[in-house]
Amino acid sequence: PVLLVHGSADDVVPPSWSTRLRDALEKGGHKVRLDQPKGVDHLGVYNPDVSGPLILDWLRGLSGPP
Repeated sequence: PVLLVHGSADDVVPPSWSTRLRDALEKGGHKVRLDQPKGVDHLGVYNPDVSGPLILDWLRGLSGPP
């Protein structure tokens, strides 16, 4: 499984690149989740308040229901 996090307001790397990567990975048979937090820029995804909850939610989903 793969988690991709790419800010929707990234002006360094276009968010569409992560969409294309997700599509290619899925085509290769991988389970992929792409989150694009609104208003987050290129470095903003490193903020634990932004990515932390997304990562925790993704990890919880990997282990299945409690």
